[in-house]
Amino acid sequence: MIILFGRILGVVAGTIAILQIATDARRRRIGSLLAIIWLCIWGLVLLLALFPTMLDEVIKATGGRTGLGTVFGTAMVLVLFLLYKQSQRVETLNTKINKLSQNLSR
Repeated sequence: MIILFGRILGVVAGTIAILQIATDARRRRIGSLLAIIWLCIWGLVLLLALFPTMLDEVIKATGGRTGLGTVFGTAMVLVLFLLYKQSQRVETLNTKINKLSQNLSR
């Protein structure tokens, strides 16, 4: 049950994040380099959500215990989603500060 929840959460959050990034990049809310980085990260999240055994194989290869891949994967998705939203807010504030400084210099 937890594995299914983790997979569903990963796919839904990854899809929403990729669509949000594409929309923000088109509207110039985030820079193109930042959009590419986030698209790669969320593409990896989608890949791991669709094939969770890959994460277990990575954990085995690094000497960790298996079985925790779903827990770590779910936590990773939540942290990445929060991190993306935070970076989006910082980018918005940066744009507003740049516009304000340009208006004040005139």
